[in-house]
Amino acid sequence: MACFGASAFLHLLATRRHWDVLHVVGISWHCYTGILAARLLHKRVVVEMVMLGDDDPASIAALRFGALKLAIWKRADRVASLSSALTEAARSAGIPPERIPEIPVGVDTELFRPLPDSDRDPEARRRLRERLGLPPSGRLAVFVGAIMARKGVDTLVEAWPAVLAAVPEAHLLLVGPRDLTPEDRLFREELDRRIDALGIRERVHFAGRVDGVETRLQAADLFVLPSLTEGLPNSILEAMACAVPTLMTDLPGIARDVIRSEEEGFLLPERTPEALAAAISDLLPDEERRRAMGAAGRKRILEAFSIAGRAERYAALYRSLLEPA
Repeated sequence: MACFGASAFLHLLATRRHWDVLHVVGISWHCYTGILAARLLHKRVVVEMVMLGDDDPASIAALRFGALKLAIWKRADRVASLSSALTEAARSAGIPPERIPEIPVGVDTELFRPLPDSDRDPEARRRLRERLGLPPSGRLAVFVGAIMARKGVDTLVEAWPAVLAAVPEAHLLLVGPRDLTPEDRLFREELDRRIDALGIRERVHFAGRVDGVETRLQAADLFVLPSLTEGLPNSILEAMACAVPTLMTDLPGIARDVIRSEEEGFLLPERTPEALAAAISDLLPDEERRRAMGAAGRKRILEAFSIAGRAERYAALYRSLLEPA
């Protein structure tokens, strides 16, 4: 990473006539060398925080050489935030509010949209599931994200026997990479053992990393995200854009930025297998409630989380940085 940071520094120097604003995401060495290069060249800098507990000021300060890294990080002209939790983290570190634009992630609402003709054709979802190799009947809950401890997949698996007791036709689809790191590999192996021990192998399906995530969402009756921590997860926004009713851990300063009421989605107050199973078992059989929640969720994304809106806000931010003082 240090070598990449040095390469980035040299590249920025070599191409200095071709850029005016540097936008940095993440906290590897490219971030700090990029900020230093921009300052050396009298260019403007935006750093974007994406994960509470990872690239917020307190987390940076806890790293090796954290005080130095944080001092460089604070030299950015703007510290962009995805959520109110990240905004508050930046304010707590002494960043003035006017330097913290809050610009959430955005969704391509043309790609992530409800299954075409599903309202008029009750067989559309069944045909889609068959094409994807998924159980064509029954209720399908979907999780999208890396198969890792932070995402709460183990809690979801532990909840599934109780879900099956209440909704015998329920299936769980886990979509996402399983072996990103050695730690994730161990987690996945333990998860496999636990699935076998619980006797739910036939009802838990691993899709792995897939192209066309939107089709798996369109095939779902419910989207579930029981994470321990997040920045502002794209997956919940994508599910809502597809008009899939959503259930998410009530992460402070994150979840309620997206889901404002029970009409738009369900926020899990207690992240336990029992609470998760109760919420899923309540939502899966209630088709009328799920349909209304999905429609309200889609409306929420169109109003506040479109990719076009995000692009417009960043374009305005860049323009403001280049205006004469």
